[in-house]
Amino acid sequence: MNVEEIEMVNEANAPWTPHLEVMDRAVAMRDPDTAIRAWREAYAAALGSDGWQGLVEVASACLKIGEIPGFRKACEAKARQTYWTALFRARQERSIEGIYQVAAAFETLGARAMAEECLRIAESFGSGEAEAV
Repeated sequence: MNVEEIEMVNEANAPWTPHLEVMDRAVAMRDPDTAIRAWREAYAAALGSDGWQGLVEVASACLKIGEIPGFRKACEAKARQTYWTALFRARQERSIEGIYQVAAAFETLGARAMAEECLRIAESFGSGEAEAV
């Protein structure tokens, strides 16, 4: 099994995955109450897990709820907040990959300043300044 296959198996077994599946079905049925409840459970599972990956996945999933009319702004705000938490974890783990993924997510949201901050943090690892950031 190569690294990509292992990551796919780990994501499939992640504690937040079943909640995101429920959320996806609820979004498809335009059921915001169930979608939000499932997302909150996914968020709690990702927050209770180690690492940044779950938080990035859960933040991105929140944007799907924003497809339901009237939920876009609130979902974008919650996704931003969750991406910041993922960034702090990635920084703590010294994960350049995690920092770049969060930067890309902020860029997708149109949050250029936040994406640039992520890139500054990533660059600081190479200069030895990461502890001061």
